Amino acid sequence: MGFFDSILGMFGIGQPKVEMSISPQSVGRGAILTGTVQITGGTRLIPATAFEARLRQRTRVKTKDGMRTDSEVLFEETAPQGGAIIEPGATMSWSFVLQVPADAAPTSSDVEYEVEASLDCPGWDPSSSQALTVTSEIDAAAGEDLKKYHVLPKRHSFRHSSVKGDFRVLPCEGGFVTTWKTEISVRNHDGSSRCRIPGWGKSMAVSPDGKRLVASNKNKGLAFFDLATGDLLGEVLHMDDWVMDTLWLKSGAVLASSSKRVSVLNDAGEIQVAIDDLDGEFYVGGLAQAPDGFFLTDSNGGRLLHVSEAGEVLASTEVRNPSAVFAGKDSLTIECHRKMAVADFGLSNVKTMKLPGKVGVRYAGAPQLQPLQGHASPVARR
Repeated sequence: MGFFDSILGMFGIGQPKVEMSISPQSVGRGAILTGTVQITGGTRLIPATAFEARLRQRTRVKTKDGMRTDSEVLFEETAPQGGAIIEPGATMSWSFVLQVPADAAPTSSDVEYEVEASLDCPGWDPSSSQALTVTSEIDAAAGEDLKKYHVLPKRHSFRHSSVKGDFRVLPCEGGFVTTWKTEISVRNHDGSSRCRIPGWGKSMAVSPDGKRLVASNKNKGLAFFDLATGDLLGEVLHMDDWVMDTLWLKSGAVLASSSKRVSVLNDAGEIQVAIDDLDGEFYVGGLAQAPDGFFLTDSNGGRLLHVSEAGEVLASTEVRNPSAVFAGKDSLTIECHRKMAVADFGLSNVKTMKLPGKVGVRYAGAPQLQPLQGHASPVARR
């Protein structure tokens, strides 16, 4: 898009159409509001760099020379699009979430609010805005913190304690088992050491009876161990790829997944089924127990799948950027990029939500992190 297009755009020629809606249009302080912006292509191809949404406050201030209007952005959200192309007449939409600060002044003759949504693209920055009324009431959501980084009042050090991180814990018969990816430690309920299994623990899963363990290592190996002694059961199975996740089903079957394949083994370590096609290619983000078969997240395909042990897709639904998945009594919790999702076992009802501090934490006074060089970022505004 060149200089000539920019000149035409100033006169509204070839400009894309922008439509925006927000809900609700009147909120209390601290409230969370949602919106949708849709771009319809104009007469030329439009490279979409990023969607942007912001909550703006305009305040009229009396000065010795009269009145002036100050403008301040209170909350903003950006969604990079990587230069996706919008063809003439085609549409592209984005849903956003904004939050009114709990200490925001109510709307008055001197204070006004508006929500603005725009598409950042070279030469043109089509936008739309809508007025928002902020009442004096404190909304029930005021205790939430939807900013990208949860702010701590002072500096604090964190240690790994994640079920999918470098340190993991699983219960077993008479105690528990931990791993640091390259060493497994089995301990009794009183914390005393039972046995150690060096060289294993990239992934691990405990049998339903709590007596055996299946684990992988950094050399593409998979093996079964006795949790009473730490002894190897049978021989090490050498897989075609690194085993990133394991799951021991209630049926007795064992799942071992690489990024693009799920192997179904019996409890003797014999591969029964190799699944590498689930209505197309997939990239395993996580595995979870299902009442029959198992649940799998396809990170690249944006899918949550219910799969039989034979490799048949029993149900499927869309979930954006899913990774780890965990099964509860009758529902699933899915970790997504910057969000969380909850789904029922039938995959008929999926809800996504922002989690305060999901992107990370920073302490008060610390500078916010900057994007790494080489990552896509919005172009400079004119």
